[in-house]
Amino acid sequence: PVRAIVAIAEHPGGSDQVPRDACLVALVKSFAELAVQVVVLDTRGGDRDRLDRRTIGTAIAEGQGVSDLHYEHRGSRSELLLGLPDAIGWAYGAGKLWRKEVEAIVTRIQA
Repeated sequence: PVRAIVAIAEHPGGSDQVPRDACLVALVKSFAELAVQVVVLDTRGGDRDRLDRRTIGTAIAEGQGVSDLHYEHRGSRSELLLGLPDAIGWAYGAGKLWRKEVEAIVTRIQA
């Protein structure tokens, strides 16, 4: 079975780092509640991956997630399942009929 968590944050334009950080923190919190132990993120390049690691590490250090969470970035060519969150996120964001197709497996959280 597949279950997806969609984290949503306002993005007024410009850099996406602030809303991404908010989403990552919200996801880390939900991982603790769901007993998630391993997370694979799609790589965005060395510098941006470092920003993600800093955000996740800070959230864990502040007690917002489980301390033994293992997380890493991989490319979609080496981790084929990374296509699944892309497809679910796209369908959810497209709304209407597409969102209805994935609603049964999506838990929405506000970042």
